[in-house]
Amino acid sequence: MGVNCDSKATKRNVLENLFKELEEDYSTAMAQTIAVVDEVECNRLLRHAGTIFQRMEKVEIELKSLDLSPLGNTGDTAQQDIAWLQMELKSKLPEIDFKSLEETLLRIVKEYSDEGCASLLLFQKSSQMGGEWCAARIRELLQRKTRQGQFRHYPLAFQATERIEGMALLRRLGPHLNLDPANQDLPGFARQVVQTLCSSLRTGSVVLIECGRCDDLLRDPEVLRWLIQDFWGDLVRSLAAVANDYEAIKLIILLFVDGPLPENTIAEKHCCTLDDYQKHKLLEIPLKPWGRDDIHDWIANYSCLPLNKVQLKQMTDKIYNATDGLPRVVVHELLKECCPSAGG
Repeated sequence: MGVNCDSKATKRNVLENLFKELEEDYSTAMAQTIAVVDEVECNRLLRHAGTIFQRMEKVEIELKSLDLSPLGNTGDTAQQDIAWLQMELKSKLPEIDFKSLEETLLRIVKEYSDEGCASLLLFQKSSQMGGEWCAARIRELLQRKTRQGQFRHYPLAFQATERIEGMALLRRLGPHLNLDPANQDLPGFARQVVQTLCSSLRTGSVVLIECGRCDDLLRDPEVLRWLIQDFWGDLVRSLAAVANDYEAIKLIILLFVDGPLPENTIAEKHCCTLDDYQKHKLLEIPLKPWGRDDIHDWIANYSCLPLNKVQLKQMTDKIYNATDGLPRVVVHELLKECCPSAGG
C-alpha cells in the first residue's frame, strides 16, 4: 500500500523545518568556536557542531528518500527508481580514480604536519577532467582522517560569467567566518579574514577552502600576485605562528579552473613541485584521464550490474575506447550503460 500524499507532505514539512533549525544551530555553534579563546571550550563547541552536522545529514537523507523512495504513491515509481540509482552511482564516482592525488595529499600532510600543513593546490581543465569528483575525493579523505567536529569545509562557488577578483573571493569566504565585508577595503578585510580564521584553529583543526571556476582569479597578474604573495602568504605565516601552540593543523585551498590557463600565466617564482614543495607557493596537481583499469574496477565494484568476466571486459573496453578516459565523457557513458532507462 502506498504512502498517503498528505502524510508524506506533513513529514516533509516537519523535516524541512527541523533541517532549518539544525542549520541555524550549526551556524551558531561554528560562530562561537571562532569567538571563544579557551581551548577546552572550543573543542566542546566543535564536538557539538559535529553532532548537529551529523543530524543534518540524517535529516537530508530522509528528505531525499521522500523524493526517491519507490513507496511513494505517485504512479511513477520506475522513474523514482531510476533517479535513486543515478544518485547512488554518482555518489560513487569519486572512487573511480585519484589514487595519485590521494598519495600526494597524504605525503604533504605527513611531511609538514609538525609546522602546520598549508597547501595551495591548482587543478586545471576541471570541467572536462572531473574536478568536482576530485574535490569530493579530497573532502572524503580529509574527513576520514579528521576527528569528529574538527573538519571545516568552505565551498566558494562562482558563476562562469562572474568577474572574480580578490574582494569577490573574500566576500564568499567572510560569511563562513561570520565576517561582514561591508565598507571594508581589500587589505583590511583580508587581514581580518586571516586573523579570524587562524585564531579559530586548535589541535587537529582541518580547514578546506574549495574555489570552483576561478579562472579569472588566476588570469589577472595583479590578482594572482595578491592571492599568492599577500593573502596566501599571510595565511601561511599566521598558521605557522598558531602551530607553535597547536598540533596537526591543516589549511588547504583548492583552486579549480574550468579550462587550461594560457602558457606562462603563473610565474615560476609562484610555483613549486612536489619534490621541492614550498608551502608558501602554488602546487599544480594535473587531472589525468581515467585508465582502463580504473574504469574496469569501478564497474566491478559499484555498477551493481551482474556481469561475468567477459561481459565486464567488453563493457570496459567499449567505454574506454569511446572516451579515451576523459572523465566527463566516461561518466556519461557509465550512466548510460548502468542506468539505460535514464537516457544517459
